[in-house]
Amino acid sequence: MAYAATNSSTYAAPREGALTRFFRALARALDAQQSMEARRAQILRLNRMTDAELAQKGIKREDIARHVFSDLFYV
Repeated sequence: MAYAATNSSTYAAPREGALTRFFRALARALDAQQSMEARRAQILRLNRMTDAELAQKGIKREDIARHVFSDLFYV
C-alpha cells in the first residue's frame, strides 16, 4: 500500500508578518524579472547569428523562441 502526502499550503503562516510576506513576494518578482531578462538576452543573441551559425547549433530561426522557452512550455 502506498501513501502520498500533499500538505502543500499556499497561505502564509499566522506568525509570519505582513512585512515578511511583502519582501518574499518582492524577491519572487525580482527573480522572475531576472529570469525573463536572461531569456530576452538569449533570444537577442540567437537572432544576431546567421542562419548557418544557427544550423550548426541545430536551431532554425523560426524555432528560436521555442528553443529558449523549451523548459517552460511543452511545444
